[in-house]
Amino acid sequence: VDLVREVVASLVRWSIVVVAVFTAAFMLVGREILECLTSHSRIVSYAVDYLPWQYAAPAASVSAYILDGIFVGANCFRDMRDANFLGMLAFVALLCCLSRSSFSLW
Repeated sequence: VDLVREVVASLVRWSIVVVAVFTAAFMLVGREILECLTSHSRIVSYAVDYLPWQYAAPAASVSAYILDGIFVGANCFRDMRDANFLGMLAFVALLCCLSRSSFSLW
């Protein structure tokens, strides 16, 4: 049990570092990344409006990846199912509350 706690604590520490690096990279060179993905300047200028959502994506998703690895690794399928169901309920609730714009996708 102590070893599991130590491993999870190490995983969280490394995840914080990776989130910081990716968020900084997106903030510093986000437009350049978009320009590598397409040569159409109109698409890049349109996509730049959505970069703040990309800045938040690593921090918003890291806990899901950590919990997925822990639950699947420990074979806690029932707990994983319940967590996914609660996540789906939160998604549907937000979908009903938000406008139907492109920002709702994020």
